[in-house]
Formats: sequence, C-alpha cells, structure tokens
Amino acid sequence: MIRLPTLSAAVAFFALAALPVPGAAQTGPCGPDGHTQTCLLEEAMILSGQRKRGVGDIQDMLAIAAVAEASGRVDMSAFAPRFFARLEDRYPYGPVLLDLLDAKVCLGHGRGIGPVLATQMARRIPMLEREVTAEDRRILGKDFDRLHVVAVCLALAGDIDGLHALIAAHPGRASSLAGGAANRLMWLGEREAARDLMGPTIWRLGRIKS
Repeated sequence: MIRLPTLSAAVAFFALAALPVPGAAQTGPCGPDGHTQTCLLEEAMILSGQRKRGVGDIQDMLAIAAVAEASGRVDMSAFAPRFFARLEDRYPYGPVLLDLLDAKVCLGHGRGIGPVLATQMARRIPMLEREVTAEDRRILGKDFDRLHVVAVCLALAGDIDGLHALIAAHPGRASSLAGGAANRLMWLGEREAARDLMGPTIWRLGRIKS
C-alpha cells in the first residue's frame, strides 16, 4: 500500500489514478497533447514549492517522486531531469540544496523513492558536493559530507557494484557506509545482498586493523 504523507503527494497520486492508460485520448486541465501525466506532476511540484520551503518542500517533492515511480505509469527517465531542475531552480545555491538532501532522501516514508530516482540522486549529490567551497563550510558551519546518503541511494537503486566501489574508495569509512547500505537492503528484503556487502567489508576492516 502506498502511503500519502503530504497533500502534494496525494494530488500526484489521485491525478495519476484518474488518468487513462498512456496512448489513449486525453483531455483535462493539461490539454489533449498526450503529456497529461507530466503536466499534473509539474503542477504537484509547483504546489509543493508554494506551500512550503526547505525540509517540508523536499519531503513533499520526494513523496511526489515516490508516488510517480510506484505508479508504474510515469517515464522516470524523463521525470528525473524535471525533478532536479525544479529543485535547483528553487534552491540555486548548491550548499543549501545539498544541506536539504540529507539521509532521508533515500529513506523517506515507507519504502521511499524508487530505484530510478535513487540512481539519479546517487549521481547528483556528488556533483553538488563538488560545488561546496571551504568558505561555504566555514560560514555555514557544516561539512556537507553526503557519502552516507550516496551509499543508501546506491542500495535503494540496487547498484551493488557501485556500493562496493564506493566502499573500496573510502576504506576508513567502510563500516559505516556498508552498515547503512546493508540496513537499507535488509529493509528492502535483499538479505543476501546485504550479507554479501558486509562480508568483504568486515574482511577489509580486519586488514586495516592489522
């Protein structure tokens, strides 16, 4: 069952539920141009920004994305660029957006966003990290380290190879990165993948300590 934690998510859900199957003749507030789903999701994202800012807005946006992907009726490869463009237009200062994209990004309500958007999130967060300067860290008093978020997003995306590569590149943080990702895999019912992830990590930790 899909939870609807916010008004904007509910708007997106019921808009999707009311739509005919793709390819059928479409009418309504977005017109008969065959892009009604995209238009309604855009309206839901705009509504989110009008009602809230900051953490509340991000939570609404993630809920909208989760509903869209869970519906199975939205082309997420086309939706993801619109999603990030909307966020970056609303929060053009990279460090502010990065600060909002914390550990809840790939957790959220229930099972959170789906694997397609999680993959895009795992790619986008390091790009935002590269925009943060030493002066940003000094003024805002934050380190803006989002490696743990990237790890959890990779787990949600099912990118086990990407997880192993991330952990291998940061051996000093192997335990925490693998632990967070493994917890997410367990939550998703991927117990074998979680065990496979933790096994090499424990071996690497033994080598580091010795």
